[in-house]
Amino acid sequence: MGLKLLIDIGNSNIVFGIADVEQNKILFKWRSVCNVNITSDDFAINLINHLSYLGVKIDAVSISCVVAELFLIVKNAILNYFDIVPKFVDYKLKCDLNFDELEKPEELGADRIVDCLAGYKFYSEKKFDLIIIDFGTATTYDLIDKSGKFITGITAPGMEIAAKSLFNKASLLSGIEIYDPKKTLVKNTDDSLRAGIIYSQIGACEFIINKLKYYYPEAKIIATGGLCNLINSKLIDIKDFELTLKGLMLV
Repeated sequence: MGLKLLIDIGNSNIVFGIADVEQNKILFKWRSVCNVNITSDDFAINLINHLSYLGVKIDAVSISCVVAELFLIVKNAILNYFDIVPKFVDYKLKCDLNFDELEKPEELGADRIVDCLAGYKFYSEKKFDLIIIDFGTATTYDLIDKSGKFITGITAPGMEIAAKSLFNKASLLSGIEIYDPKKTLVKNTDDSLRAGIIYSQIGACEFIINKLKYYYPEAKIIATGGLCNLINSKLIDIKDFELTLKGLMLV
């Protein structure tokens, strides 16, 4: 096999990657805003143009999708324009993970499955329990044990959701660029908002980690996601911004 196209369709963004499967390496990655109104033709043409710009030809496609409206649009785009049957991730994926602990495994998001798959493959090697945190539209916490069994998953509002809710409900507050103000003794409204949004997320993150580590005290903590760079916690062992793409590379 040559190059594989990786597509991670999230609620806010779509992240693309080109992987050399034999080398276990992500060669290119880019992202676009998730648009549920795009046509299959437009999706394909945009993709063809970008692949042409990169000068690459793909031989396979792996997709994780949590946006139901885009499932058939993207599937048809790949089938009709690339003559490739894309592989969509779901809980039935044959891999080293076991989802038998879940009451309704079919409800587990494809992005979380590939995050766990990549974490287990590249960081556990049957030696460590893992807590994998994805800071995206939602902040998700997934615990898998060293045997590959998915133990539990927790879903919380992400930073952007919390920020938009705050701005929408408080008429005197307006949207700001979110970054770490590097201090808690802030002196203006914008930094007050930044500190509240980021530090409350870190506080919730550390609380949930400690709750999970009560049961799995030796678990390693891996963080990923588009907002991962804003989270600074000593409890996080590894930050891997390509974790989801790495998981898709394995599919």
